[in-house]
Amino acid sequence: MTRATTASPITLVQPPAVDVVPLILRQLPAWVVWRSIGCGPRWRKLPCDPRTGRAASCADPATWAPFGDAVTAYRHGGYDGIGLQLTHPFVGVDLDGCRCPDTGHLAPWAVDVVRALNSYTEISVSGHGLHLFATGTLPAGWRRLADPGIEVYDGGRFFTVTGQHLAGTPLTVNATIPYNFIGVHAFAGFDATIPLNAQTVMRNE
Repeated sequence: MTRATTASPITLVQPPAVDVVPLILRQLPAWVVWRSIGCGPRWRKLPCDPRTGRAASCADPATWAPFGDAVTAYRHGGYDGIGLQLTHPFVGVDLDGCRCPDTGHLAPWAVDVVRALNSYTEISVSGHGLHLFATGTLPAGWRRLADPGIEVYDGGRFFTVTGQHLAGTPLTVNATIPYNFIGVHAFAGFDATIPLNAQTVMRNE
């Protein structure tokens, strides 16, 4: 028996601020649009090819498009936002559940991460999180921490892009995350020499 979707669809509070997105990201031919779809009891974001409307794949660049095509498709309607397929050398850092959408207050651990990276940062679709963009190459297996809510990807994933710039952070992609350690996690209370999959059970107190 399939469980009914009870949560609210995923929607943007404001349309994407396309002119705020860093030029170096806008120049990538790796853009998609996305729509919110019910998936069991939850909603998820389905990436779509802006030119065909069919589902986009992180593994198939033929389903990606230039930035302008994604913006045009979004503005024509039928989609909830735009997104970027992460490709080398760009890295996306997702800080989940770190922001109060009513006050804009950030959790202390998120402030540490933002200051450490000092790169383009924007407010996520929900308003409860942040997305940061940097460059680099990640070791295999270094992807997610459940507590605090940090995910880091350099491919195989698309990131929603809102253009809702976090005041006080750069408007450009500045930071480089070294290959041999995820430096951002050292500022979040984690030992940067331990792979992330091990740190889910080895927290520094």
